[in-house]
Amino acid sequence: MRLEVGSKVTKNNIPKLIAAIEANADDCAQACANGIHDGAQSKAPVLTGRLRAGITVEKSGANSYVVSASSTAGGADREYAAYNEYGTRYMGAQPFMMPGVREAMASDVPAAITNYARVIEGAAG
Repeated sequence: MRLEVGSKVTKNNIPKLIAAIEANADDCAQACANGIHDGAQSKAPVLTGRLRAGITVEKSGANSYVVSASSTAGGADREYAAYNEYGTRYMGAQPFMMPGVREAMASDVPAAITNYARVIEGAAG
């Protein structure tokens, strides 16, 4: 899948354009991360709910978010999120993070980027 964001500058509004990009970049990044989080939660196998509860979004810097899964963060007494995602030699994989990313890439992420592009185009025009 290829995502493209374009903007056409019709006036000399470069300072206004830069301000709009900087002001809205964090919102776009957070919306993308939240979409991935929601997709992963919807795909997580549920026995006790602790794995699903341990899928979190954390801000990791300017315009940067990390989506992670930890069963201990959800209240489990041991870490098993990676075993579910990748499997072991004794149990098959039950992936939830990558399918969640794919689900978000199909809807939430393009929508967030489109909204971001509209804001930028509004500042540029």
